[in-house]
Amino acid sequence: MSPLRPLIEHVRPEDYGIGMPGDRVVLAAYDDRWPQLYTAVEQYLLSLLPIVKMYHVGSTSIPNMPAKPILDIVATATNLHEVEDMRPALETLGGEWRGEFGIVGRRYVPFSSDGLSMIHLHLYGADHADPDRMVQFRDWMRTHDDDAAAYAELKQACATRFGFDRLAYTEAKGPFIASIFTKIEGQRG
Repeated sequence: MSPLRPLIEHVRPEDYGIGMPGDRVVLAAYDDRWPQLYTAVEQYLLSLLPIVKMYHVGSTSIPNMPAKPILDIVATATNLHEVEDMRPALETLGGEWRGEFGIVGRRYVPFSSDGLSMIHLHLYGADHADPDRMVQFRDWMRTHDDDAAAYAELKQACATRFGFDRLAYTEAKGPFIASIFTKIEGQRG
């Protein structure tokens, strides 16, 4: 078997318009190449790791949505122990293992190059609710144009206001995101 190539070297996210400085919030117009990059990352990681499910999530997965040009991926393994066992391989692939990083049950692994954040991998055990919630939010935004337009407008306003504070940018979107989950729950009845 050939040695593992770092993920960033293998898929070259910069060729797909991906990469954001770590010290600020920059939004880019949606790029049709982002799903292609996700597919390349998915194929590479699935060939190497015991991942059960993997999804492209976040704003780069929503057509016509302005996004931080960072590919967000959520993946599950059978359990959290299997996720932990992936750590050496992910670090060999160039990922920075950050543990839970504020979310119980998650393992967060960002991939960066030359000071640019490029890929954020969120790993969970199969029994965690967050992966399904991320996919539900993505799917809602893909099928509800008015909510997607409102979210795009909010993201632009937050990026302008909190351009050098990524945490504040994320927190400012929280109430809107919560309102979408209320709609999703209401639709389930």
